[in-house]
Amino acid sequence: FLFRETGDAGAWRDRVLPEVRRLAVRALQCARGGDIKGRKESFELYGLDVMLDADLRPWLLEMNLSPDMRHTTKLKARLGPALIESLLTLVVDIGLD
Repeated sequence: FLFRETGDAGAWRDRVLPEVRRLAVRALQCARGGDIKGRKESFELYGLDVMLDADLRPWLLEMNLSPDMRHTTKLKARLGPALIESLLTLVVDIGLD
């Protein structure tokens, strides 16, 4: 889609994804400064809803604690298992190093 719209094959990888990552880090830093208490040997999954403007700048719409992971759409059914696998890799495999 982005290639069709922009003619830039690397638009997602080179422009959008780095900015979404920065946005996610800033949002999580803000959440950490609030009333959220850390718990040993546990983790939380946050969901970020992001919208891109015409210049491909990401805008945070909302951040959810424990987002809905039900397979209510074909896209969520495809992405959900991959997300959980990546999450477990981060928490279990990488977390043990």
